[in-house]
Amino acid sequence: MDNIIVVKRTQSTSREYWPRTDTSLIKTSIVAYNPDESIHFGRERDPKELGRVGMVLFDGVKKILAIQSCYLRPNHIDVFLRPGFTWDEAEPRLLDLFKRALRWDDATLLRYAEWLAQFGEEEEKLVFEDLLYDLDTREQQRGGLTSDQHKDSGIVIQWGHESVCYWPPLRIADGDMYVRVQLSALDEDDKLALERLGEQAKDLIHQILEMDGITEVHISPYSLEVTVSPAFNQKRIQAHVLRAIKEVYKIRPME
Repeated sequence: MDNIIVVKRTQSTSREYWPRTDTSLIKTSIVAYNPDESIHFGRERDPKELGRVGMVLFDGVKKILAIQSCYLRPNHIDVFLRPGFTWDEAEPRLLDLFKRALRWDDATLLRYAEWLAQFGEEEEKLVFEDLLYDLDTREQQRGGLTSDQHKDSGIVIQWGHESVCYWPPLRIADGDMYVRVQLSALDEDDKLALERLGEQAKDLIHQILEMDGITEVHISPYSLEVTVSPAFNQKRIQAHVLRAIKEVYKIRPME
């Protein structure tokens, strides 16, 4: 498959760029504004913590006049267009920047709708260990979400627009926490918050964050919500998350 960067339009002046790669690109999350300024969730942070690819992107976007600001995340970047400029002016330079950062000889920008049209069926045909195909056939619509239940474990699964929520039939955490960075980027406050969730919840979060393509995890006492980059194989990751939940909490087959 050619090198592809999936483009999602969020507003007329902002777009998301998701390179399709086998690994996460950036070690932490940081906002890069023009002129030179950096913020990590409202706190100053050293851009060098982004890693090599992140540093190339961080330095590069600040040199593109058509870009007003950019939010770098582990698996994608959010780009905001400067007033008075067009995407036709910004995207060719962004594409060159991605190729330099990823060390790709060539790459293609593909709109999200085109990505789904070209590769959606291909993704559907991939064969797993029947984790997601052993679902109760009773689909229900709950608040715009498609809900189903895994027969083997009793875990209720809800598919949202960009995330999947898992509802195991037991308490899974002693608190509530959002995680939007890789394990290596967790600060001391984050690590302390993980400890307070309980040993099993901490183990589960660690396993999920080690999976490629994860952009956000939200765990609460009775649910787990996982958001995946659209440039990664959604169903394969869902299968791995489901397996991790069953293994960590030792969920046995329902009788």
